[in-house]
Amino acid sequence: MSRSYKKTPVIKDRSCKGTRFKSGKQIANRAVRNQEGVPNGGSYKKVYCSWNISDWRFMKTEAELRKEWDSGNKRLREKYKTYEEAQFAWKKAYKNK
Repeated sequence: MSRSYKKTPVIKDRSCKGTRFKSGKQIANRAVRNQEGVPNGGSYKKVYCSWNISDWRFMKTEAELRKEWDSGNKRLREKYKTYEEAQFAWKKAYKNK
């Protein structure tokens, strides 16, 4: 089992999913591939609306988490009882692969 970590603390928005929990980009790629007669160039943009693709990224460093915890963030303190629990959840979401 690999013990590697992400190089940047980023999570992507996964709330905008399509059928069978595919991301918006996967659905767009499938729509373009299944379309016949799409010439080379930028005409693939006319097949699928780019507004349906979710590209949000959220970045929070461990220092920012500590700063929020020390400032007394109510939402964070209600969700986690100790800082160690909050740090474990941060590592699970942002740092682990």
